[in-house]
Amino acid sequence: MGKLNKIEKLIPGAVLLGISSLLSRVLGLVRDRILAGKFGASEGTGIFDIDVYYAAFRIPDFLFAVLIIGAVSTAFIPIFSRYIDKKKMKEAWDFASNSLNLIAVALLVLAVIAFILAPQIVKILTPGFHPEKLELTAKVTRIMLLSPIFFGLSSIAQSIQNTFKKFFYYALAPILYNLSIIVFAYFWSDQYGVYAATAGVITGALLHFLIQVPAIVKLGFKYRPIFDRKREDFREMVRLLIPRVLSISSLQINLVIETLIASTLATGSVAILNYAYNLNSLPMGIIGISIAIVSFATFSTLAGQKKHSELTRTVRKNLTNILFFIIPSIAGLIVLREEIVTLILGIGKFSASDIHITANMLGIMACGLIGQATIPLLARVFYAYKDTRTPMKLTAAIVAINIILGVTLVFGLDLGIYGIAIASAVANLIGFAIFVTGLKSKDVRQVLDVKRLTKFILISIAMGIITFFLKEITENLLLNTMAVIVIAAGFYFAAAEITKAMSIRELKS
Repeated sequence: MGKLNKIEKLIPGAVLLGISSLLSRVLGLVRDRILAGKFGASEGTGIFDIDVYYAAFRIPDFLFAVLIIGAVSTAFIPIFSRYIDKKKMKEAWDFASNSLNLIAVALLVLAVIAFILAPQIVKILTPGFHPEKLELTAKVTRIMLLSPIFFGLSSIAQSIQNTFKKFFYYALAPILYNLSIIVFAYFWSDQYGVYAATAGVITGALLHFLIQVPAIVKLGFKYRPIFDRKREDFREMVRLLIPRVLSISSLQINLVIETLIASTLATGSVAILNYAYNLNSLPMGIIGISIAIVSFATFSTLAGQKKHSELTRTVRKNLTNILFFIIPSIAGLIVLREEIVTLILGIGKFSASDIHITANMLGIMACGLIGQATIPLLARVFYAYKDTRTPMKLTAAIVAINIILGVTLVFGLDLGIYGIAIASAVANLIGFAIFVTGLKSKDVRQVLDVKRLTKFILISIAMGIITFFLKEITENLLLNTMAVIVIAAGFYFAAAEITKAMSIRELKS
């Protein structure tokens, strides 16, 4: 334990979460590679149909995201932080126990309802699946319903650590989650198909929670069996929670609609959509989410003290840092999309056709990464002001655009699965614009450094051109891709320094 504490003191929170996110995302890629090799995308049948696995995630993900992410990110932390700041430790821990218990009960009740109605819900969510596939998806869904309960407990524990700016176990949890799926899928999927991967999900979710327990106990948490929904702090959390729940619901509805559309297309479309999304989310998770999580406590403090100018400078700096890394990532994903997909997923049953379609999906979806990576940060500015309604409305608008555009492109213009990717990219770009504009209502203005953004884009275009001409200098795909990435990154950092777009010193500050 002592060595871990020393590590946590030496590594800043954002860096620690960034490293953790990188490791977790890399393991996520390993997980996807194993799943792709074991199941392919378009050739699986029965318990070896990977579409079933990904479709079965929709209901558990919906429960987890709607109740847990909404509660923790917008309601629990500000209230818990207020108790800690005032040194009211007993009240803080009682609030934590009460929230933990009530959320666990709520998730359990919802999971039971979803368990009973799984066949009917799955039929609505995946209308393109044939009866046998629907039945299997319902069975896998029922097993996966255990995961949001464990994640719910874990999220409260993580939010406690977030308040104290302790991130080591917070950072370790997703790594264990992905490792669990990898182990189960690698060793047992040949025999048990999607059930093996599903067992990995449940085990990983349990480990995700258990690894948090020693950390919160050390911070002073003492569990109490409190079940008081009439407590004023819990009522306040619920009031803050409801708009956020609606906002998250919009995002989950968006994912549900995309899965629904994909289920009506060729076999493997649901899996390909998820593979492309996971690859595209790599830079978002490493950069955008890590910075957003660490920044939230600071945003809340500055907003509570009404230091609008200082908050604006802080948001501007963090937003610029995200864009500095995200813009070249977009260029790299577009130019090297085929190579990336081949290296990561091109194994076993994942065919050349699967690779080609997934690569094109990745290239299109990457264009919307600006929005995906920055909206989590921008939304937290509103949450810091305890305004959950505005981001709810903005998110609903983005989702509506995505759904309308997706249906039009897929069915109206007959673009197939590519229509989903185009709609997603366009909606995320629009989302970035309206979130930046919406911050003006909080006197948080000029958070976007247009001059620097322009430089980032121009340098990234030049980097992309260099990458394109260098990507076939050797016949070894792995070595060539790694070499090109290193050269491209070196060019980008050097050009940013020379043009004064961003210096290494600024990134360290």
